[in-house]
Amino acid sequence: MKVNNNNIQGKVVKDNDTYILEDNNLLTNLTLSKTTLKPQQGTRGHSHEDEEEVYFFTKGYGVMQLGEESFSVQQGDVVLIPMGKFHKVMNPNPVESFEFVCVFQKYDRSSDTAKYVKQAEMMKESKFRVDQYNRNRLPQDMIQDVNEISSDDPQDNAPFGD
Repeated sequence: MKVNNNNIQGKVVKDNDTYILEDNNLLTNLTLSKTTLKPQQGTRGHSHEDEEEVYFFTKGYGVMQLGEESFSVQQGDVVLIPMGKFHKVMNPNPVESFEFVCVFQKYDRSSDTAKYVKQAEMMKESKFRVDQYNRNRLPQDMIQDVNEISSDDPQDNAPFGD
């Protein structure tokens, strides 16, 4: 499936005074996440003991902390984050938001501590979401054909996002 930096076709999972966080969880193992960091705000920072992460900066400029090192980042920059390395992003701009897209191992975001989901659970949820995504993109006259060949499992036919 194709998405772009301005519309990752995800769901807003947080919207507060610091940032807007949008996640696309259509893949089995990875999350594509977009952060819009509001003016003069910063992320709390975190690390992943056994996971790597990639940040793609898509709009504006800011400062990235990676371990003990801090450096400028701007639209077009990509930062590779090794396992266990603390990372944080700050937006010093007093007027404009700063945006970045990241790719990381899918995990349960329901608490402040990352809980990585078991592979089998991710595969079932991802298959369901991809099926729903593809159905939503079909012309209306083809939806009946898709419904006729879909699984008898009621979970497979539940509305997207539940």
